[in-house]
Order: sequence, then structure tokens, then C-alpha cells
Amino acid sequence: TACWDQTPEIVAWQQENGYNDTDALLYFNKRALEIVNEKLSTKRKAIQWDEMFSMFQSEISPQETTIQVWHNATLVSKIVNSGFNAIFSPHKEWYINYINTEWQTMYMTEPAVYVTNANSEKLILGGEGCAWGESIDGSE
Repeated sequence: TACWDQTPEIVAWQQENGYNDTDALLYFNKRALEIVNEKLSTKRKAIQWDEMFSMFQSEISPQETTIQVWHNATLVSKIVNSGFNAIFSPHKEWYINYINTEWQTMYMTEPAVYVTNANSEKLILGGEGCAWGESIDGSE
């Protein structure tokens, strides 16, 4: 959200509404969910990055939100033990633009190993290999 501080329109909007970057992030994500659900005939479940869980767990609902774990593989346990569905994509293990991570590490990283409760393990929906697009050039 630090980039928001470089955009005059966003800075003005935050000042008008008495928001700091954290408040604006929560507003943005809640409003996006409202907009989607106003437009669709069936209510959808948002997929949010793990910051939403770490920063706003008491403000979000497991019924409305699936958490995509990207910061740290071990965070998946706390998320599913709190009743949220999770998508596993930890950056050090499963981001393909981390060229120093060997494919064996990516392949052998098992999401369920971080969860000890069988009922919570069922809340892991799966995983996703990701990449930061700005870190990949045309030669790759």
C-alpha cells in the first residue's frame, strides 16, 4: 500500500475519509466483495492474500473469504485452524520466479504437513504456483 502514498488522488481520498493505508486496504477489500456480490445472482467467496487474515482476522468471515497463503508456509495452519479455507502458495517454496529454489523443493513441499488437525486439513483447497510478473523478462 506504500505506492498509494505516491498517488495524489488516493492521498486526497484517504484524507477526506480519515483513512490511513491500513484502513484503506480494509475498505478496498470489503468494498470489492460488496461490488462483486451486488452484480452476481449467487454470492461468491472472495480470495484474499494472507495480509487480510494477519491484519484483519476479526473483520473478515470464513464464510465470505478464502485466504491465499503466500508469505510463509507455516501460516496455513493458523488460517485453517481459524475456520478459513486456504490456498497454499508460499513464496519461498512455490513462486517460480525464485530462481534459487530448486524444483525438488517446490515439488516436495506438502501443504498438509503444516496442519496437525485432520478437520482443519480439509480446509486446504489446494495450491498454486505463482510468479511476480515484473520479475520475469522476455528471455525466460
